[in-house]
Parts: sequence; C-alpha cells; structure tokens
Amino acid sequence: MFGSMYVGATGAVALSNSIQVTSNNLANVNTIGFKSSRTLFQDLMYQDQPGGYKSDGGTVYGAGAVGKGVSIADIMTDFRNGPYEAGTNVTDLAIAGDGFFKVVDGQANAFYTRAGNFRFDKEGVLRLPSGMALQGYAMDQQTGATAGSTSDIHLPVVQETINGQTVSVIRSLPQATGSVTMDTNLNSGSLDRSTDTSNPFFALAKAWDGTSSPPLADESFAYRSGIQVYDANGNAHTLNVYFDPASTGVGGLGAGGTRVWEYVVGVDPSEDGRSLVDSGAKGLLMAGTLTFNAAGNLTDQTAWIMDPSASSAGNLSMWHLASLSADGHPQFDASFLSSGAAAAQQAIALDFGIASDGTGWSTSNAATAAGIGSNASNLPSMNATPSGALATTSYSSSSVTLNQNQDGYAEGYLNYLTVDSKGVIAGHFTNGQTEGIYKLALYDFTNDYGLRHEGGNLFSATKESGAAIEGAAGEKGLGTVQQSTLEQSNVDMATEFANLIVNQRGFQANTKVITTADSLISTLEQVIR
Repeated sequence: MFGSMYVGATGAVALSNSIQVTSNNLANVNTIGFKSSRTLFQDLMYQDQPGGYKSDGGTVYGAGAVGKGVSIADIMTDFRNGPYEAGTNVTDLAIAGDGFFKVVDGQANAFYTRAGNFRFDKEGVLRLPSGMALQGYAMDQQTGATAGSTSDIHLPVVQETINGQTVSVIRSLPQATGSVTMDTNLNSGSLDRSTDTSNPFFALAKAWDGTSSPPLADESFAYRSGIQVYDANGNAHTLNVYFDPASTGVGGLGAGGTRVWEYVVGVDPSEDGRSLVDSGAKGLLMAGTLTFNAAGNLTDQTAWIMDPSASSAGNLSMWHLASLSADGHPQFDASFLSSGAAAAQQAIALDFGIASDGTGWSTSNAATAAGIGSNASNLPSMNATPSGALATTSYSSSSVTLNQNQDGYAEGYLNYLTVDSKGVIAGHFTNGQTEGIYKLALYDFTNDYGLRHEGGNLFSATKESGAAIEGAAGEKGLGTVQQSTLEQSNVDMATEFANLIVNQRGFQANTKVITTADSLISTLEQVIR
C-alpha cells in the first residue's frame, strides 16, 4: 500500500512537470522564433514477482513484475519552422528552412537563434534587442569579395562635416571610368567637312586647337556624341567623340563600296591635366579611323595616341598605335583637372562594337600615323571581331547614338538597405550603385536536439549538439533568408490545450491513487485497533 502511494506520487510529479512544459509553450505562443517543447515519459524500475514453476536449469516461467512509477525521459524541442509574418523593417529577418543566426555577447560568447528581430544601433552594429551582435562576413564594396571569417555586422559608418555639423554617413566610394561603350549610326550620306589631301584620315586631329573654345568648330565634323565620365575623385567630365567621313583625296579603298570615317576623342582643354609640350593638343586624347563595308557594317578600326613630348600635334610621326585593353579595345590615358588639381591618370578603353581577336594590331602597313598618307590600304588592322550585339554602323539614315555607357561613378551616400535570399546585406546609394556590405552566416548542428535553451530566444551548443557548422544561406542544406519577415512561434494551441487536459486528468488520477492508498492504510489501522 505504501508502494502504491509512492507510485502515485511519481505520476503526480511527472505530470506536474509536463503541465509546466505545456504552460511554457502557451505562454510563448506569440514569442518570435520560439520552439515548443514536448514531454516524453518513461516507466521506472520494476520489482520481479516470480511465480509459476522453474525448469531444471533454474529458468523461471510465468514470472511477473510490478512497476514502480513514471519519470520524465526527455523534454524534446520541436524545431519545425513556425509561420511567417511580415515585419516592419528590412532587418526583420527569417530563415526559410534549416539553420540558425549566430549572435555574440560582449564577452564573445556565441549563441544561436531563430528570432530575427534585429536593429542597427547608433554605431551601426546589427543587434538583437538584448544587445547581442549578429555575425556575418564583411564584403568588399567594390569587388564583392567576402572576408574569410565572421565578425559583428557593422555598417561602414564614417564621420563627415556638413554645414558645420559632424554627421555619420555611409558612402559608396567613387570609381574612375575605365571603359566607354559608344554605338552610333553614322549617316553614309554625310559630307566630308574636314579635309586634308595629304593625310585625309587625320584631318580632324590636325584641325584640333586646344587653345580655342571649342577646340573643334561645329562645321568641321559631321557628328558628335558625348558621354559623362568620372575621374578617380568622382568628378564628372564630358568626353566627346567627333566623327567625319574621310572621302576627299582618299585612295586604296578597293572594290565593293568600302567607306572610312575618321574620329577624334577629346575633353574640354581646360580639364586636361596631362603634361604636353604642345598646348594646342590639350584635350585631344585619341584619333583613329572606322572602316565600314558596303552594307554599312563596321569591319575594322585604328586608334592612335600622340606622344606627350611632341612639339606639334600635326607631326604625325609622333602618333603611335594605342595599346589594347584585356578585352581587345583601344585605350587612351587621361588625367582630369578639377579645382585646379589633376586627378590620377586613368586608362579608358573605347568600344565601338568590335574588338581585337587577341593577336593585336597588324602593323606591317604603318608603325606611325605618318606612314598612312591618303592610301586606305596603309591603315593597320585590328584583326577585329564583334564585341557585342550592338555596333557602330554607317547606314543611309540620320546619324544617331544608339547606345552608350561607361563604368565610372561619383561618390554616393546610402539611400536604403536590402537583404537578399543569400543573406547579402546590400546598400543602395545615391550614385546609382548597389554594393554588398555584409553577408549573413548561418549555422547548423549535427544534433539540433542537443542544443541548450538559454532563454531570450537563444540556444547554445553542447557536446550533445556538436560544434556549430558554419555556412551560407541557400547552400549545403541551409535555408534562405527572407527580409522584412519574422518567424513566429511554432506552438500549436489546439495540441497544447489537448495536452493540458490529458495531463490534468492524469494528475487527478494519480492523486486519486495516493488518496486511495491512504484510505487503505487507515482501514488497516482500524483493523489493528
């Protein structure tokens, strides 16, 4: 009878703890990222009650056993994903699938969480409300490369003085233009406006006067196309390309209707920071020719650069073929003046729609511009191949710029942030650039059920869970990251209420066992009396 009382007590204790687990689940029904728990029971020891008979070998047949109660085997966490709801900020983050965020406290202790209600503090560190910092890989804003190890996600905040006040800003650094693409149609019926019977392919270059404004008169070319480029300090400059057909006095074009246009590339002479002997060449960066077949398609190109030591830009022996970029486009060097100071020299490649096939210039015809004369067959060949879907043409329609772009930009300031499914926190800046700033790290474990609850929506690794396995969102079985989204508690209220009722009935039954055993003991005492 006393044994029955103790058995009932074990049931009452176990079910009381189970009700506490259920209560905790229900209390956290609205807790962000909360994972519910489930109580697993196990029976306790048994006392053998042998009966029946024994064989000659001593084996007992028909043996029975009396159980001694119940205990809690485990309180197991349910790591299934909870429902997702819209957040109020881009840094409200949720993991769709497996994985945990890693956060670190002030003593560098690591914890793991599914709750993604992060916010940036005044220093630009992304933290939980508890102050723990989210971990990720720093990214190079220009190249997109990620650091080899994780650190606190910390926006690159710098201090600037604006209107006499020091403010915190996040900048996108300027990038100097290194490549210009310009695809135009040059009207095949245009008149040759700049002529030179001795050197018809360089009439525009010889007409350039860097001491005048503008350096080329409007009546000296058939078409002009301009594009804004940037120096290393982020200052904008207008780069102009002037075109004019080379037809007067030209020979050696061959049969089939081949046409040649000359072009020069220039900037405002007052913005040219190069050291030139001839001041009249200020602003003149490159000269060359474009060759079209009878159908008006671009088939070849030349590009020439003047030696800065030339005493006269008209001395064509001082003009040499331009170097070619890695993509096979001719390039020129520029150094722009801004506020009286020259920016660092930059090489700019110019793409008209064709590129060298990798073999470089065919220079057997002429090594310098002076060897060309009026014979088109003396023009070097680029050994060209198409470099894109668009290319400069010479059709019998109006001259027009079809497409132009360049890869430089000015300094910019942060407009807003986004977080993509790969966990890349990207800044969108006023200069039109989108640059990765940090990439979130996600973590998984060999045994999630071995994680220890730490409170505050946090878990810590244990020997049972194994060490955290670091990875990136969307890779190696890890989930993806959803911005402006929060994972809610995965508590199922219907299930919890059912568990609560069952546990309550079980508790009542076990207390009944105790009172029944007590009644039997009292009856036995009455017999003795």
